[in-house]
Amino acid sequence: MCVVGTGVLLFLIGYVVPMVTKIFDRMNQQLPMPTQVLMAITNFVNSYLFIFAISLGLAIFAFSRWVKNNRKGRQFWDGFVLRSPLFGSLYRMVLISRFAKIMGTLLKSGVHMLQSLVVVSSTMKNSIVSDAVMNMSRMVERGADLSIALRRHRFSLPTSRIWSPWESRAEIWRKCSQASQSIMRQTPIRR
Repeated sequence: MCVVGTGVLLFLIGYVVPMVTKIFDRMNQQLPMPTQVLMAITNFVNSYLFIFAISLGLAIFAFSRWVKNNRKGRQFWDGFVLRSPLFGSLYRMVLISRFAKIMGTLLKSGVHMLQSLVVVSSTMKNSIVSDAVMNMSRMVERGADLSIALRRHRFSLPTSRIWSPWESRAEIWRKCSQASQSIMRQTPIRR
């Protein structure tokens, strides 16, 4: 929508306004200030549009390289995506569902809890969530229960508050599966 709007605006400024400007030039009359400002903007855009487009392309290229090759850049971008007003909550729900589904599958298959957390951490595409899951694995390694580790991080499962330290692997797997299914029912994205 923004791309279409920007394209229409550039078309109007680059093509329509210069045609109207020629009409005003023939009339030899004093133009109102807003019209003069619009004509100045049009002249600026027509003169420097090519330079602006190249600069914008280079800035986008440099930013994408920074995000891909720098850990701080990746964390900045991942944090921005998680905090974005429209997409952030949906993306967070998808990540939590993915965590629950993979964790439940690994636990059901007999993989140890600590190893499951390390595997889940490596499968998370968001570096902030991946670091949070890795911190959870360190907490579990030091002797903390999964329910406590889940509660200490912002990306906890909705059912983590009802988990108790004495639950078996099968019960945790069942709750992970339930949480994943519940979250995916709430999101409009279907696979």
